[in-house]
Amino acid sequence: MMRSAVGLIGRGQRLGQFDQGDAAELASCYFAALGGLAMMSFTLGDRFVAPNPAMLTNFLIKEGTGAGDPTGR
Repeated sequence: MMRSAVGLIGRGQRLGQFDQGDAAELASCYFAALGGLAMMSFTLGDRFVAPNPAMLTNFLIKEGTGAGDPTGR
């Protein structure tokens, strides 16, 4: 799964849709955030408030590309 995410991020960078940076590092950050959210959900139960999915991808997606924005902006 990690290898696939690194490849996907690298492809997005080559297409100019994702911000530059080490693709493996960015993938690690993404999965660490997901893991943290899973742990919080488990720990907090009904008190857990899930973030907007865009909050998890904003550090990856290059601003102004419209990628990841449901409005296409």
